[in-house]
Amino acid sequence: MNKVSVIIPTYNRCAELMLAINSVLNQTYEVHEILVCDDGSTDNSQLRIFELNNDKVKWIDCGRNGMPSIPRNKGMKIAEGNWFAFLDSDDAWLPKKIETQLSLAETMKTSAVSCNAFRIDANGINHGPYQRDIIPERITTNHLLKTNLVICSSALIKRSVCEKAIGFPESKSMRAIEDYAFWLRISTLSDFAYSSESFVNYRDDASTSIRSDDDDTWKQRERIFIDFHEWCKNTKVDKKYVLWSRSEVKRAMKMNGAGVIKRWMY
Repeated sequence: MNKVSVIIPTYNRCAELMLAINSVLNQTYEVHEILVCDDGSTDNSQLRIFELNNDKVKWIDCGRNGMPSIPRNKGMKIAEGNWFAFLDSDDAWLPKKIETQLSLAETMKTSAVSCNAFRIDANGINHGPYQRDIIPERITTNHLLKTNLVICSSALIKRSVCEKAIGFPESKSMRAIEDYAFWLRISTLSDFAYSSESFVNYRDDASTSIRSDDDDTWKQRERIFIDFHEWCKNTKVDKKYVLWSRSEVKRAMKMNGAGVIKRWMY
């Protein structure tokens, strides 16, 4: 039987956190554990977790970092499951998410799965599916080179693949875009099986979300693909990924107006 460890990074989101945890506890497929990886909360989140008195729900003190990648990575290091599911503390799952995704992974022969989500605004209003474009049933690196198609709270990935990907990048320059960089790494090791059915309530509230220091898409892409390129060069992956990532860095630099491509690119 597959053992699923759920990793929830959080910071001062007590009310939303409890909704997230309950959505996991209400899954039709019973998860092995829920790791609440705290980034230095000062509210009563920890007290509420202890009041649950549920052995499945574990509080992990990660100190204050301001980077969701750090508590996520700490959670992966101590997790016991052979599958890792990622859930942001302000999001929630529909009951059949894990059951459906494990079945899909088996059918599609992949080690990674994602799905669509309902976009919930700050007032709790459901605006329908977050991803409205047609997304392939099998998301490959080629698809992810164009744009991020994986919603973080939808991702379910085999432990062995996460370990090979060496976790989410923890550089401050990757804040709020570290998940895209991680999915790119994962995609070199396994395609993502994708379900167009929405199994996540994704809270789209800018006032409580971590945003990148700049919102320029091409500057973000430059940082993401430099990270991906360096990872590809230092990991035993097909050489095509090194070439593809280098090409994307050059394209981003060109769009950013950089006159000289860095020497290490060659």
